[in-house]
Amino acid sequence: MKLLSLVLHNFKGIKEQKIDFNGEDLVIYGDNATGKTTIADAFFWLLFDKDSQNKKQFEIKTLDKDGKAIPKLDHSVDGVFETENGKTIKLKKVYAEKYTKKRGQARADFTGHTTDYYINDAPKKKNEFVAKVGELTADEKKFQLLTSPYFFPEKMSWQDQRDLILEVCGDINDADVIASDPDLAELPALMEDKTLDEFKAMVQGQKRDANKKLEGIPARVDEATRAIPDLTVKNAQPIIAKLKTLNEKLEIKKEEISSLKSCGGVEQKKLELVNLDTAIGEARNKHNAGADTEAIEEKRKELRKIRNDIDDLDRSIKTKEQDLAMCKMSIVDANDKIVDTLANWKQVKARQYSGDNTCPTCSQSLPEDQIQSAIAKFNENKANELEKIVERGNATKAKKESFENLISKTEIELTTDRKTLSEWQEQSKEIQGTIKSLTEDAPTFEETPEHKQLMEDRAKIEEEIKSIQDGNSQGAEKAVAEKEALEAEIKENNDLISAINLTQRQQDRIAELEEEEKALSAEYEKLESWLFLIESFIKAKVSMLESKINSKFEVVTFKLFNEQINEGIKETCEVMINGVPYGSLNSAARVHAGLDIIKTLSEYYNFTPPIFIDNRESVTSLPEMKAQVVSLVVSGEDTAMRIRQAETAKAA
Repeated sequence: MKLLSLVLHNFKGIKEQKIDFNGEDLVIYGDNATGKTTIADAFFWLLFDKDSQNKKQFEIKTLDKDGKAIPKLDHSVDGVFETENGKTIKLKKVYAEKYTKKRGQARADFTGHTTDYYINDAPKKKNEFVAKVGELTADEKKFQLLTSPYFFPEKMSWQDQRDLILEVCGDINDADVIASDPDLAELPALMEDKTLDEFKAMVQGQKRDANKKLEGIPARVDEATRAIPDLTVKNAQPIIAKLKTLNEKLEIKKEEISSLKSCGGVEQKKLELVNLDTAIGEARNKHNAGADTEAIEEKRKELRKIRNDIDDLDRSIKTKEQDLAMCKMSIVDANDKIVDTLANWKQVKARQYSGDNTCPTCSQSLPEDQIQSAIAKFNENKANELEKIVERGNATKAKKESFENLISKTEIELTTDRKTLSEWQEQSKEIQGTIKSLTEDAPTFEETPEHKQLMEDRAKIEEEIKSIQDGNSQGAEKAVAEKEALEAEIKENNDLISAINLTQRQQDRIAELEEEEKALSAEYEKLESWLFLIESFIKAKVSMLESKINSKFEVVTFKLFNEQINEGIKETCEVMINGVPYGSLNSAARVHAGLDIIKTLSEYYNFTPPIFIDNRESVTSLPEMKAQVVSLVVSGEDTAMRIRQAETAKAA
């Protein structure tokens, strides 16, 4: 792809500028702010809506002295290109302000911007234009890579750089790396079905775990050692035999004490005392049960009966009171109906015949016999209606009388019931008083002669027990002291056996920890050897990979791995020339590095678009390039842009 011409109109301060590239290398001279970079910006904006720095947001419009956009100007760029197959195509893009006049307004208002697209001077839709640019440039990212020597080393992350270099130059097959060194032969069997990264992560994890366990073992051994008691006797068998003898003596001494305490019938007397206490309790219960005499029980039965009668009568009175209230309400309702019936009777009684005696057909007076027949019919209907009203009135009156009789009867019954209820309530109070009097007169069990005799018998037995115990106290005290001495000696020997057992357990634990330490050390050494094998593989692959990649470039080399002191090898991607990293190169070397990368990428993509080199003044000479090269050179003596072909510029 070659750029044949570029025309700028009101673009970033350039009112009108046409540059004929003719597919040749050009050098554009100019002082700062004369528009050199604007040429590159116009080129990229035409194709991708971005400036030469890959920024989408930048000022396209021409500004006045105050930095404000000059209104109502169209801003356009058109370019003529020669495609890879030798055809010519013209692209144009126009960016303009949009003004709209609303109904009723004399002046149009600014309402936004429009962008128009043209292919070979024919207007096109945006998607058609973008599709054609895609055909021309293949891919925007590839185009940027191949048009700017700064894009790959400065605009891409090292991860993206590394991925692209491996894509272009090809990775190294693991089998080839292993075949290059016999010491790596066992690696595939160790990895099984894991990737190298998975295997390395597994080994590192196991190594960390083993190291953590190893670091903890000394503290655990020290803890077990400090738990061992300081003993002079370490054989438990003689102590166990001695304990057997002591426990036998203790049992004999317990039997002796038991015999002393029961000597003289103390246990028998205690049993007699328990039996006597039981007899006292039974006598008390019998007395209390007998306190309820027949007279008291009879009165209680009488009280229960009269209370039941009072409850039944009270419920009956309440029911009759409710019935009485309902009857009174029914009488009020009957009186209202009687008044309404009488008024209805009077109304019907007052009716007079008012029939029309004229024929509705001929309008002549009806015959006399027909008039008399109508009057008779009216009177008959009136009489029948009055009779029915009287019947209703009589029925209502009868109901009223029935309610009045029921009220009279109920009031008499209520008077009698209320009097009876009052009498029964008085009787209930009298019976309760009688029961209370009878209960208070009964004597308590403690006041009876039987209780007095039982308590005397109890005191006698207690005195006998005390006498027997006092006689044997000295022998019992001595036996108890000897028993306690035996128990103390038994405890001391049991504690000694526990200490001997603890010592053995701790010694066994220390031996286990030492064996575990040996096994972990062996495991750690094995994992260390595996990591060394992995790193040897990576170093071999690094060497082969970097050699393969660097053979694709003339000037630059790539550092793809960093060797860490404690962390093995880490991936990276660093552009270098003669071992100097890109970040430390001077401006000329950076351009040479970028162009060398573009050469290799152009061959890989089989695509050579124009290359724009900004700040070209720092580079005295350029390598031979297949692509068209546009150099932007800062020249203080050129107050306006000066354009020359590359050969002319070199001669100058």
